Amino acid sequence: SIHNIATKLCAKVGIGFSDINGISIGVSGVATDTEQEELKSHLYRISNTRLETLHKTHITTDAECALVGALGSVEATGIVILSGTGSIALGKTPNGTIERCGGYGYPISDEGSGT
Repeated sequence: SIHNIATKLCAKVGIGFSDINGISIGVSGVATDTEQEELKSHLYRISNTRLETLHKTHITTDAECALVGALGSVEATGIVILSGTGSIALGKTPNGTIERCGGYGYPISDEGSGT
């Protein structure tokens, strides 16, 4: 579970679970607010509500995590193109809007994938 992973990581870096102020999770298949809230609710249930004590729990897509990582900050603009089993391209505009091309699965839009 997420709680077990977080607990093991805390042990490796020498902090307690209670020292965590927030968690950010990037997962494929959670592109809508509804999907993100459903996952957050599920995580709260399976972690025995331990995540509810965090000041911030942020759930987004794995592609958005890659975009922020590639750009170096949440405020930066630019694009990221991911190609593997699937493919997706994301871009962030100067006004903060995130635009998307692809990433809907092989039946619809995986022209850039490695499969």
